[in-house]
Amino acid sequence: MSRNRYVGDYHLADTVDDRGKIRTDVEYTGGLYSFSKETEIIRRAKNKSILLCAAGWLAYITAMIPVSTAMKTFYCAIPFAFVAVPLALLTGTASAVYPLKERFIHKHADRIENRWPASSAFMVILSGIALLGEAVNLIRGQKLVSGDLVFTLCAPVVLLAGILAYRSGKDLHCEKLT
Repeated sequence: MSRNRYVGDYHLADTVDDRGKIRTDVEYTGGLYSFSKETEIIRRAKNKSILLCAAGWLAYITAMIPVSTAMKTFYCAIPFAFVAVPLALLTGTASAVYPLKERFIHKHADRIENRWPASSAFMVILSGIALLGEAVNLIRGQKLVSGDLVFTLCAPVVLLAGILAYRSGKDLHCEKLT
């Protein structure tokens, strides 16, 4: 189903080359989109999104490496492990948005408008659940190890990266050109 989503945006065009052979090319006939904000705001949002994804990955990997009670507790480890999925989607979207110029195609506009807010929201939700699980561990008085300090410092960085990515995604609003 998803493969057919943008089929109507393309058209097959036949041309005759120098040797008389018919050559079929695919032409994009769909609508063009652009960012609705000023160029400077867009440039800052693109740079910020790449930096936020890098900070998110660095904090995520740093929190996963040491042995900690949080990573041994089901309700902390599972949500935090799944933070990688929205973080990867957000990184893919940010890296696809970075080279875009003033005008781009429907596929890129959909990716910015739909995938960006969902990925950053799920990143915030999952890392928030993991932080709440770590708070429950602290309240219950479980024995903590030095890896828990690393987790307690890195998980809020992932949460903050998700919040700031959501906010910077609002600067990347797209509009269709006529």
